[in-house]
Amino acid sequence: MATAAPIYRNNYLNCSQLTIAAMLLRKGIQIDRIWRQAGLVYRSQDQGFVLIGSFKHFREDILHHNGIHLEEIFYTEEELDLYMNRVFKQHPKRGTVSVSLDIFELPYCPFFEREHGYHTLEVLEVNDDHVVISDHAYSYHGTLSKDHLMKAARSVYEHTPRTENRYKWIKQVDLEKEPDVMKVLKEHVAILEGAPPHFELPGAITGLDAISVIQRDYIDSIKGDENGNLLDNVYFEGLKDVANSRKHMVTFLSSYEKEHLQPLIQAFEDAYQSWTVLANFTARVGLSKNPRSMIERTSNRFQKTLEVETSLLTQLKEVIQNENLSTPHSS
Repeated sequence: MATAAPIYRNNYLNCSQLTIAAMLLRKGIQIDRIWRQAGLVYRSQDQGFVLIGSFKHFREDILHHNGIHLEEIFYTEEELDLYMNRVFKQHPKRGTVSVSLDIFELPYCPFFEREHGYHTLEVLEVNDDHVVISDHAYSYHGTLSKDHLMKAARSVYEHTPRTENRYKWIKQVDLEKEPDVMKVLKEHVAILEGAPPHFELPGAITGLDAISVIQRDYIDSIKGDENGNLLDNVYFEGLKDVANSRKHMVTFLSSYEKEHLQPLIQAFEDAYQSWTVLANFTARVGLSKNPRSMIERTSNRFQKTLEVETSLLTQLKEVIQNENLSTPHSS
């Protein structure tokens, strides 16, 4: 149902997803079938790692499956003036836009002048010296001065790992387009069995095989921690992203109200619960005075998650097989 509510709340979406959800809802577009990527992609790198549930570019995915044309422009540090010009001089006559900023420079944010972080919010209206925004992640609807917006945009380049700001808007929607459920499920089988993601990420490990590698790297980080400074929050964020991706599939599949999908919906719900418990456990390890004493329990949690994901993969294959059996073969 379309909503004119200034703030959209959903505990399973991040700030970027919340902003896009609100933008779609303001156009009267249902969002239950928008997020449906529950894979597992992991790559360790020199500084940190990539750990996500998505395995396709979001823009390409919603264009292909939903007919939604989401446009996006990237602005480097040298293009900051162009970014500000886009925000203040080229705001669409109909619809809202998504902009990126650093939370450090947002006066209403609890992390104002305390912590840097790349963030996304929705711009509803533009005036000469301020914008009207909805920051769904922090439940703020109100004004943000041009000065603060400029500082927050510049701070992205200076104080976050990001090298560009992003400006997004919905250009067009082909309302007759609906996702192909079986195709979506087959994509999930492929990624969980180790197929490469649909974007360039050399060295990435995907699917069930990634779980033991994540476990090894995380336990190595516990063993190598001398200063009580584990990357618990970083692991937590990645594991929580994977957990939420499973909840997205629960929402997606439930929207079809098909009885034969219920076991699969439950399997995704079980996977959500397992990844959430694992994420929360890493947070506890990070707070522990003796994290090494929790290594065995950590291993057990990872193994439990692997079992749940294996069961999910089996359930996915069963639904696809049953669908194939019920489809008449052409002679």
